[in-house]
Parts: sequence; structure tokens; C-alpha cells
Amino acid sequence: MSTDQTVTPEVAETPAFERERESIKVETERFASRVCQRHPGAFTQPNATATKKAVIRQIKISLPPHPGRPRKARVTRACELKRQGIPWREIYRQCIPGYATLKRTDRHKEILRLRNAARARPDFRRRPQRKNSSLISSNKKKDGPLFAPISLPILTK
Repeated sequence: MSTDQTVTPEVAETPAFERERESIKVETERFASRVCQRHPGAFTQPNATATKKAVIRQIKISLPPHPGRPRKARVTRACELKRQGIPWREIYRQCIPGYATLKRTDRHKEILRLRNAARARPDFRRRPQRKNSSLISSNKKKDGPLFAPISLPILTK
């Protein structure tokens, strides 16, 4: 390093994420001043706290990572194979890496993880719609309503 290039020790020892964090801070301050300039009345009103919270909430929504976990390809593949009617034993072989070489206990854990992850998917088990969703009785004899009053013989003394 030549003597004409001077670097302060603070900058040389600062990790990259600290520099990035500082850059984000500057950019955030610019954004905030721009929003205040474009909407001056929004932050001077009595309900400015609610407006600030709404802005922060919108920023959180806009920044990644978005809610939820990214889907795993092997679980997606397992769901597709199950929909095709392939038995679980074959799905295990295709979707669990190193299935044949795993110990029995590890294999069992991986099987449970895969099946539970597949079942947790909302689109895994689509329940079939009811064929007859009305409240009409399905009395096949057609001998009257299902809850017809029963006539009892009158008992006399």
C-alpha cells in the first residue's frame, strides 16, 4: 500500500455489512424526506402516528423475504407423484436423497418429514365435493319424508 492512499482504520476494519447498513440508512433518510415533501399534511396531523405505522407496514410488506417458507422441490415432487397414484414407497425412493443408504432410524425420520410436509400443503388433499349437497333426504324407498311423524296406536283401558 502506497503512502499517498490513506485509509482510516475505522473504514478498513468495517465489515461489508456495516457499510451496507450505513448505505441503507442514508437511502432510508432520503426516502423519508421525499415522502414528507410530497405529503406534508400527512405527518403534521394529530393521527400522524397511524400514518407512520402504515408507511412502515407497507415497507415491511414490500421488502423480501415475503411471508411463508419457500417450497422445497422434493415435497412438491412428492405431492405430484401422490396425485398420480404412485405408492408412497416409490415416492420415498424418488424424493429422499440417499434413501437406500440411510440407516433405518434416519430413513424413518426422513419418511415422516416428507409425508408431514406433503400433508401440510393446502393443495395436497383436495376434498371431493359432495354429490348431493342439498338438505333433501336420500331416502331410496321413496316412502315419505325421512322424519315423518310416527303414528302410535291409542291405548284404551
